[in-house]
Amino acid sequence: MAEVVGTVSASVSLIATALHATRVLASDLSSIKDAPQTITNLKAELQNVQSVIKGLQTALGTQDSLQAFRDIAQTANVDVALKACRDSCGRFHSELKDLLKHSNEEKLSKRDRFNIGFLANDRVVALTSELNVCKSTVGLALNGANLLVSMEQYKQLQVMATPPSSERRETNTVAAAPEQSNDNLATDIERGVELSKGYQDLLALLQSKVNEHRTQIEVGNVDMLNSARVMAGVNNVDGTEGDMNVKIGNVKADGGKALLGYTNKVDVDAFFR
Repeated sequence: MAEVVGTVSASVSLIATALHATRVLASDLSSIKDAPQTITNLKAELQNVQSVIKGLQTALGTQDSLQAFRDIAQTANVDVALKACRDSCGRFHSELKDLLKHSNEEKLSKRDRFNIGFLANDRVVALTSELNVCKSTVGLALNGANLLVSMEQYKQLQVMATPPSSERRETNTVAAAPEQSNDNLATDIERGVELSKGYQDLLALLQSKVNEHRTQIEVGNVDMLNSARVMAGVNNVDGTEGDMNVKIGNVKADGGKALLGYTNKVDVDAFFR
């Protein structure tokens, strides 16, 4: 229990400092009159990041989310993202003092507009992209934790909606209205379970896209006919492959088995038996 409390306490503290850094920078940017588009984009991204971090802060305040968050945080690099957000906003806050030293609250000088719009443009774009990654990382962790909580709640509801056979025999005389209510509950549960499966499928798709980006492996459409078995891309990865750039076009297998791309000692349960 001490470990859980320690993890959550550290996260709460980090969330507070990250939120403070984003708010300070947002205040700085709001003071820039007639700001270039890149600054406008940065302000919008800061608002998005603040919204996601606040959501995480709220989730940590609910008892149901604590265990789910701990499970996700250990693999989602949430702390790394929050620290990067805090540090990047802090650095840019310091840089702005030099970039805007010829301006005042009423007007952005031409020289400072040039500094921000041209000299610091790449820096602003890089910070915006970094904030986007932070937002995505924290959002993914938060959504994942919420998904786990929802799935657990659905399991509990399914048990509650399906009483033991002995109880069902004793309630055969129950009025139609409660029966209808139970039917509606069962339908709601089933719909929720299907939605959670769809979310998991989406995560699997995103994971495949991330892996494709990491390894630079592109696979076209794979059509399997007459019980064909196909393994495409990299198989049995052992972590020593290094950079790869593999492109596989469309594949059509009519019966039999096919291995494509890079493989190593395969088996994979005797290639699907």
